[in-house]
Amino acid sequence: MFENVKNLVSKKFIDDFNPDTIILLGDILYDYHNEMEDIDELVNLLNSYKNKIIGVQGNCDSLSDVLKLGFNIMDDYITFNIEDDIRIYCTHGHLNLKIPTNVIKITGHTHRSLLSPKEINPGSITYPRDGNKSFIAYTNRIFTLYDINLNIIDELSI
Repeated sequence: MFENVKNLVSKKFIDDFNPDTIILLGDILYDYHNEMEDIDELVNLLNSYKNKIIGVQGNCDSLSDVLKLGFNIMDDYITFNIEDDIRIYCTHGHLNLKIPTNVIKITGHTHRSLLSPKEINPGSITYPRDGNKSFIAYTNRIFTLYDINLNIIDELSI
């Protein structure tokens, strides 16, 4: 499992994909707790992109995780516009938060991919609960759900 994740979560992959922003939805180091060598490698990689990363705290993120990471993951949610008319509300999804109705809710807690006009979940590249290692990218008003091999699973145009 770690070998495939290393192939996806790598400097080359991030540089080739070249995201403007990386949004992490919690449980960031969750699957790495028993692999200290891997956790250090992942922490170093993520910290090298700390100026591009925004994140929220998941139910499996611990204080020791927060202290390792060079960016904030302590917020329960973040919200911002990705277009003038499109506001997203990102949260891990484990808390009962009052979420505005005029946003696209993006969560990660279930580790199951979902792509609908009002709710999005990228699934998980490290611990998927639906069998699909996946993530979501947003470009030009389209959310694209990819599997770990960069195959398109689904798209949502907004």
